[in-house]
Amino acid sequence: MGHQPWAPDGRLGRKLVSLAQFTDWGPWPTAHGQVLMTAWQLTGSLAPASLAPARRELHAAVQLIAGAGSLLPPRADDSHTSMSWHDGSGFVGEPLSGEGMRVGLEPAKLVLWVLDTDLHPVDELRLGGRTLADARHWLGGALTGRVATRKAIGSIELPEALSAERKADAAFVEHVEAVELAAYYANANLLLARRASAGSPVRCWPHHMDIAVLLAGPHDGQTIGVGMSPGDSSYNEPYWYVTPWPHSGDFASQPLTGAGTWHSGNWVGAVLPSSRVRRHDAMTQYTQVSAFVASAIAASRWVLKQVGG
Repeated sequence: MGHQPWAPDGRLGRKLVSLAQFTDWGPWPTAHGQVLMTAWQLTGSLAPASLAPARRELHAAVQLIAGAGSLLPPRADDSHTSMSWHDGSGFVGEPLSGEGMRVGLEPAKLVLWVLDTDLHPVDELRLGGRTLADARHWLGGALTGRVATRKAIGSIELPEALSAERKADAAFVEHVEAVELAAYYANANLLLARRASAGSPVRCWPHHMDIAVLLAGPHDGQTIGVGMSPGDSSYNEPYWYVTPWPHSGDFASQPLTGAGTWHSGNWVGAVLPSSRVRRHDAMTQYTQVSAFVASAIAASRWVLKQVGG
């Protein structure tokens, strides 16, 4: 079948806005010095907490991408199992040995793809009604002859937190709410790309399903994570976060803009849950989220600088 790029479902009231100015992070120039025009997708047409069932299915499905990544030589940071986001394809794994094939997942209809180097599908499987074991068996066959390895994809286990909510042998169920979740990932990829570098690209991690970039702190050994989680045990809804490390220091006293607050307990960081993000229009929404992220990074840098290396 031909490549069918994911497109937002108009029934969900998706709105797009072209952004020439990036208020807090400045304009985004191309290699030719021109301003890159792009689109932020308005989210919030569905109650954020209603996205949880779709989130669980996507979380389970991307373990297949991580499983394919296990065919690669392991990396110390586990990035061989990580993914990137591509607006035309959804979640895409790392290039595999041999022909550079990748495994991807189109979220709206839960389609597992084997993609060529140009991200065009060469094989696909719709996951609805199938189990992880079914999909793993299909994927192993689809990669045969296309990947230069004698290894096979081993058994795929769900992350501990997900396994408490969803059985590994349950059949996949499609949810229309996955379209809304896809918009969150597209927006996050758009926003985080401004802070990414060759040494620290935007990655989506299969264990927690968050998409993030890791920034260097003001001193050696310090880092600042910036990302978006689709929801977890801390917040049952998508949320934006900025997490400084180490987290000693008086972060809670630092002001945040954009309705953000400081989270403490099992982890420390600045948080903006999607239920606090305004839904008037895409420009307003983008401005609020980017202002939160910019203020949280600035606050994290200030405290880390005081704490020292």
